[in-house]
Amino acid sequence: MKSWLIAGLAGLIAGAGLVYALESYKASGEAIRTQNRIAELEQSLAKAKQETKAESARLASLRQQENPGATELSPAKTETEPNPTEEGAAQERQAQRQAFMERMTQRSLDRWTGKLKLTPDQITRLKNLAQARMVNPSQDARAWGAFEAELLQVLSPEQKAAYDHIQNREAQARQELRVNTELSRVQGMFDLSDTQKDQIFQKFATLETTPAASQAPTTPMDANAAAQAREERNQKRVDALKGILTPEQLKEYADSLNSTNGRGFRGR
Repeated sequence: MKSWLIAGLAGLIAGAGLVYALESYKASGEAIRTQNRIAELEQSLAKAKQETKAESARLASLRQQENPGATELSPAKTETEPNPTEEGAAQERQAQRQAFMERMTQRSLDRWTGKLKLTPDQITRLKNLAQARMVNPSQDARAWGAFEAELLQVLSPEQKAAYDHIQNREAQARQELRVNTELSRVQGMFDLSDTQKDQIFQKFATLETTPAASQAPTTPMDANAAAQAREERNQKRVDALKGILTPEQLKEYADSLNSTNGRGFRGR
C-alpha cells in the first residue's frame, strides 16, 4: 500500500475519533445539565412544600385563635380533607329547621284557609306571626300546635266555633278508626261471639276516650319515648280484654302487638 494512502487513512480515522469524542463530550455535558436542572426543580418543589406546610400551620393557628373551642386540624388534613366549620354546620341545621317550619306552616295555612274561609287580612297576619316564630332562635322548629295557637289569635268568634267543631269531629273520627282497626285485629285472630265483639268494642272505645289517650302530645317524642308510649298503650289494650279472652288468647294477642311494633311490654 502506498504511503500517502496509509497517511490518509490514519488521518480519516483520527478525525472520526475526534468527532466521536466531541459528540460524546456534548452528550455528557447535556446529561449533566439535565441532571442539574432536575436537582434544581426538586429543591424548588421541596422548598414550596415546606412553605405551604408552614402557611397551613399559620392558618390553622389563626383559626384556633379566632375560635378557641374548635378542634385544630393538622396541616395535612387541612390540605387534603377540608371539613365544614362548626359555624357552617350550625347554619345548615338552622336552614333545615326553618325549611321544615315553612313547610308545616304552609300546609296548615292551606288547610285552614279552606275550612274556615280565612280572609286575606287573616292570612297575612298568620304569615307574619309564623315568620316571627321562624326567626326566633329559641323556638323549637319541631313544635306541634304552634300554628294552631297563632290561628286562634286571628279568628273571629264564629270561626273559632267552626274550628272547635272541626277539631272535635276529626278527633272523634281518629278515635273510631283506632277502635275499629284494633277490633278488626282481634276478630281476625279469634272466632268471637257477638257478645265478645260488643264487649271488646266498648273496652277499646273507653280506652280511646280517656284523657290520656285522647290528648295529643304538644311536641314530637324521640324514638325511645314513642316506643315506650306505644308499649304502655298496647299493654292497656291487653289488660282491657282480660275476662273477655282466654289466657291463651290474651297471650296470642299480646304477641301479635309485640311483633307489629317490634317491642315487647311488661308482663302483669
